[in-house]
Amino acid sequence: MDNKQIIYEILSELKGRIQENMKRADAIATKKTYNSLEIISNENSGQLLAASYIDELETGHPPVKDGGKRLSFKTDYSNIKAWLDARGLNMNIAALISRLNTKGSILYQQKGFRNIYTNDINDPSFIEKVQKELSNNFLVRVNKEIETY
Repeated sequence: MDNKQIIYEILSELKGRIQENMKRADAIATKKTYNSLEIISNENSGQLLAASYIDELETGHPPVKDGGKRLSFKTDYSNIKAWLDARGLNMNIAALISRLNTKGSILYQQKGFRNIYTNDINDPSFIEKVQKELSNNFLVRVNKEIETY
């Protein structure tokens, strides 16, 4: 098996665990984040990419003062409406946006944690598996950083 295939299989397994964690945590409403997980790999490296709001599935939406993204009725209405519809909720969207901007989500306020990806990417057995599978072919560096673009 070549490096690209090994890297792809390892990341596919990780992707599957993250998607299972989303299901377990009941963190799937519109499936946007679930479907955003994408693997990019070549002979020397691989990345598992996800929508920028995956952090919110794990720890909730922070208020603007704590680094949260400012939501607006004009730009975020359709996404929030789709989420409310998927959850079967009927709320005043403007009031919800205002509350999220000032207080954050309930999960964030309660300092909740739903383990969507963090425990899996920090699991020593995952890192050991990557190193074991690839160390014969080249030096392995595991980068667990979350990058926002």
